[in-house]
Amino acid sequence: MRSGSTTTVPVPVSAASLGLGVVVGLAARTLAWTAADMRVSQSVQSLRGPWLTTVAQVLNVGFGTVVGTVLASLLIVGVAVSGRRRAAAGVLLVIAAGWGVGALVKVVVARPRPPAVHALVRELGHESFPSGHVCLTLSIVIAVALLARKTRLLWPVVTAGGVLVAAQMAARVYLGAHYPTDTLGSVILTPAAVHLAANARRLARRFGVFLLRADNRRRARTAGPPSTRQVKILLLHAYGMGGTIRTAFTLAGTLAAHHDVEIVSVTKTAGRPFFQVPPGVRVAFLDDRTGRRPSGALLARLLRSRLIPRQEAAYDRFDLRSDLALLRFLRGLRTGVLITTRPGLNLAAALLAAPGVITIGQEHTGLASHKLAVRDLIARRYGRLDALVTLTEADLAAYRAALGPRAPRHLLRIPNATPPLTGGRSPLGSQTVITIGRLAKVKGFDLLLRAWQRVSATRPGWRLRIVGSGAEHARLLKLAGELGLACSVELPGACRDVGAELDDASIFVLSSRREGFPMTILEALSKGMPVVAFDCPHGPGEIITHGHDGLLVPQGDVAALAAAIGLLIDDEMKRRMMGTAALTTSKRYDPEAIGERWTALLSELEASR
Repeated sequence: MRSGSTTTVPVPVSAASLGLGVVVGLAARTLAWTAADMRVSQSVQSLRGPWLTTVAQVLNVGFGTVVGTVLASLLIVGVAVSGRRRAAAGVLLVIAAGWGVGALVKVVVARPRPPAVHALVRELGHESFPSGHVCLTLSIVIAVALLARKTRLLWPVVTAGGVLVAAQMAARVYLGAHYPTDTLGSVILTPAAVHLAANARRLARRFGVFLLRADNRRRARTAGPPSTRQVKILLLHAYGMGGTIRTAFTLAGTLAAHHDVEIVSVTKTAGRPFFQVPPGVRVAFLDDRTGRRPSGALLARLLRSRLIPRQEAAYDRFDLRSDLALLRFLRGLRTGVLITTRPGLNLAAALLAAPGVITIGQEHTGLASHKLAVRDLIARRYGRLDALVTLTEADLAAYRAALGPRAPRHLLRIPNATPPLTGGRSPLGSQTVITIGRLAKVKGFDLLLRAWQRVSATRPGWRLRIVGSGAEHARLLKLAGELGLACSVELPGACRDVGAELDDASIFVLSSRREGFPMTILEALSKGMPVVAFDCPHGPGEIITHGHDGLLVPQGDVAALAAAIGLLIDDEMKRRMMGTAALTTSKRYDPEAIGERWTALLSELEASR
């Protein structure tokens, strides 16, 4: 139940109502106002009779502190047990805010109760404004109405609730527990407090942005000239394995020749990085998770990230601890260059980096692969970056169209460089087809196995190696067995020496459903190995020239993939000719060539600041 998400009442109106309620309470303390209240109270109390007194007493007990707490608790527990835990939290928020504001304003206003001689109840505190009973009644009514919204019960609930609140207001005056103004104050204060509480996160965010901008203005006045001497590359987890991590290490090693380079990992999940750290590059981390026990479900929900959008693909890797560490890191930077490597980190840097820091966002996946909420944030925030670098021309065009005039001043494509590999050119003499990557659905290894079933049926002796680790390992093993491929398919797990794996293969296959910029293709090309790939978005079609250094087949076409693999297996001369062309293609992605483009970008950013 998100009571603040669909309302059309502006927050300033609720704040003004809250202030009005306090002003009314203070004004009600005057003698003239109290005298007028007393006349109205006496008129209501003149109607006293046994039946009305019984109804009033029932309302008094039913929404008193003890019974009222029980009613509210039963409502919250009932909603939670029904499976609507978020709605239960909303009910708790509504009742706590609506009832709590009464207790708070009572202390501020401190209006004395009506004379006890006229009261039919005795268990009263000293403060009269506003009525706590009315605040609780109205809070419960609002909570139930919000639960019933978008259903046919909404208006019956609102009508019955209105009658109940009006009866409670009359009962408090009838019993001599409150003045009429006290009950009216409850009606003013409670909805305002509920609305402000529902929008508390938005208000806190706005206040935080206000403080952030004020601090940035202060820092801008004292900031020195921009400098690209220090370069920090921010990764989610530099201690894992994956294309983004590998390319970041390669970029760091290239830039280290002329810059002070540090790779900063948001999390540390292993004793040492999976990939070898380039000479001259330091590795630091913000949140050490080695040896930390996984949090329980409830604690994990309480500690979930508030800085990274929930729709970010790696949202579950972040939490409140990493948020605070990331906040300290970003606000602790004073100068230098910060290169961020995924949407959540790009968005955080755009929001939090200090004015003296040159910020460069790097996109390793296509814009279309991000969920709508993330794309909306990208459209709003990426313009604050000094530069945005894409890996493909297709993605560059997509960002230009999406960002329009709000794009960073420097929006350009710089592909990844081929990381250094062990060994030399592959001899292409092994009867092995290889693919390398995370064992995840997006990599399409299930499609590759189905294609390999067709290939291996007529080509005995050839084997398929799927190198990598991941959540799909067991499922892929099972699928290979079901397809009768147990003798021709190998899943050896992750490897540290990609070069050695490629040296012992003759054809590389990429079966991904989508890619950002497939580094494994560059690695295969650098070994003089022809590539067969789905023409998926994005990357393969911009790297491979069909029929020259590899073969491209329609996305998801298993039969076409099998035919292309079979063609290169059967035609050794074509395989070797494409391998020679692959070496030429790979030179465009040498670290030196890509490094020159990064150096030019850094120089331009430093000069244009």
